[in-house]
Amino acid sequence: MADSSRIVTAEVADGSLAYKEYTDEKTGITHPRGVIKIKMFSTRNRSTRIDYAYPLNATTFSVPITGEQVTCIRMYADNASPFVRKKVWYYLQSVNTFDNLSINRFLGLNQINPVHKHSYDDKAIVYQNSLTTLDEENSSKMQPYVGDIIYQSRYSSAIRFGSSNTKDSGIYEISNPPWRGDNNDSPIVTITNGYDNEKETYTIEDPEKDKSLIYLTSDQTIRTIAQTFPSQSNIGRKLTRIGTYKDSQVIISADRLFFNSRDDSIILSAKKTVSVATPNWAMDMNEFFTMFEDFIDEMMKTARGESTYTTGVGPTGPNPALIAGLTKLKTKLIQMKQ
Repeated sequence: MADSSRIVTAEVADGSLAYKEYTDEKTGITHPRGVIKIKMFSTRNRSTRIDYAYPLNATTFSVPITGEQVTCIRMYADNASPFVRKKVWYYLQSVNTFDNLSINRFLGLNQINPVHKHSYDDKAIVYQNSLTTLDEENSSKMQPYVGDIIYQSRYSSAIRFGSSNTKDSGIYEISNPPWRGDNNDSPIVTITNGYDNEKETYTIEDPEKDKSLIYLTSDQTIRTIAQTFPSQSNIGRKLTRIGTYKDSQVIISADRLFFNSRDDSIILSAKKTVSVATPNWAMDMNEFFTMFEDFIDEMMKTARGESTYTTGVGPTGPNPALIAGLTKLKTKLIQMKQ
């Protein structure tokens, strides 16, 4: 398209400028972070035009790779006024040329000499290697379902704003996602880092294999196969397992979870109970502290001589020191009891 158009497709001539503040040595102009150099083909002058482009979206943007095609729009610059309507180029996002999450290079598409006289370079651009180790092999994309909004990075991480509308209607490659719900309109949000990106077809979230994840459910159950998620098969007698729990829940999983409160407390609050599962214990905190309270009461009876037992020198009697210690424990426990 001609560079006089309001919207054009341009080639990224240099994407490495975006990672720090950049000053053009020729003009002395300092460009803000995020600026890239683009190359456009002018049909009017039959030449290549090289210019700067700025990210259109201030809150969400991705720096394109050198050689990729980007959609650009020409709009007013930051120093424009009603009398000086200066315009500059802004870039939106990379064009999905080769349907590749990692790289969509299309080198040389806009390469033609001579370079336009108004370009910011008076010679042909030398392609610079972008600061990346991206694999140019195609990487798998997340299986979409009707109505989903999916954000995926170049590096096997994704956020899905989905629903339970996943039932197999013959249109999906993967019709068995790890979540199930009876109401199609029920929302679910999945944040996945390190998913399987080596499939030739679509890929899907896998709570047992993905590196780390956060699921925000509404009324879905989460299906597992290999029983490695959760890490403990016995999570407590009174708890509904993840695979059958149908109310809203937040699931966080990784090789390790680290919660750090720098200035205040970490608070665990539950209407019913808090449970902890380890290889040797599946502990209900409500039951544990109740049993501990009962234990202190029994020990108090013994310390007072109310529950005597025979020793080699006669029956036991009151133990003032033990009574004092147990009374202190009992007082602390009463203060914690709800």
